[in-house]
Amino acid sequence: MQIFHVMLPVLNQKMPGRLKLYYTKSPKAAREATPRVSLLLELEYLGRVRSDFLLLGKDLSVSFYVDEDHVKSFFERRMGEVKPILEAWFDTVTLSVTVSHQKINAFDVPLSTHGSDHKVDLRI
Repeated sequence: MQIFHVMLPVLNQKMPGRLKLYYTKSPKAAREATPRVSLLLELEYLGRVRSDFLLLGKDLSVSFYVDEDHVKSFFERRMGEVKPILEAWFDTVTLSVTVSHQKINAFDVPLSTHGSDHKVDLRI
């Protein structure tokens, strides 16, 4: 698994958005992989917002992670407007929002490779 990091300029924001694209170098593995993207924004009014996008065939899952309950409520109110628009493009659309400082802070932590057949040499 390869991870590509991108800094995204955001108008009228002090901090740029940060985008992570997860992909594999192997063409065979790429055909079998689930496309994933994570985005972290630090917004003036909403605070830190992490969103994780998973696409499997024509099924889309978007998870939002926020720092505050009032921001979660804001997202929940807007999901009803956004979901029908996305359903025109995808067979299944799943949207969720959770207050989770842990998930937001984990944005910079590399993905775990548990369950893979990779070996790590710990000799010093």
